[in-house]
Amino acid sequence: LGETHVPEPSDGSKEDGSLGQRKVFQSVLGEKKGLQAFGGFQMFLHLILGWPAYLWIGATGGPDRGMTNHYWPNPLTDPKDQKDELFPNKWKEKVWQSDIGVAVMGTAVLAFAAFQGIPTMMALYGLPLIVVNSWLVVYTWLQHTDV
Repeated sequence: LGETHVPEPSDGSKEDGSLGQRKVFQSVLGEKKGLQAFGGFQMFLHLILGWPAYLWIGATGGPDRGMTNHYWPNPLTDPKDQKDELFPNKWKEKVWQSDIGVAVMGTAVLAFAAFQGIPTMMALYGLPLIVVNSWLVVYTWLQHTDV
């Protein structure tokens, strides 16, 4: 069946999903500019918003493990098979411990931004975080794509 987050190839009979969105961009902006704008939009969605969306709501994760959240160890919806939960029982405590670390780091970053300013925080923490998250998305995407 393949990976659940890799889009199915289109036979051209449907106009929904990303192919439909691409056609909207092209109809508004023209063939070439529309394709470029759509590509930029998709890069933003995948590389900037994709990793946080996966961590928070399991976006593109598929239904096998239920809707998951990497900060709440219990599935938000029931997985197909209980033994296929994202976090088995012995890991749930580790998720809570990790949440404490995320909260401490988030507080430290906000405090730093309050004292040094948002531009300095973005230069030293925000932009490097975006680069690392984008890299994670790109190599995970390439690893799970059978092309």
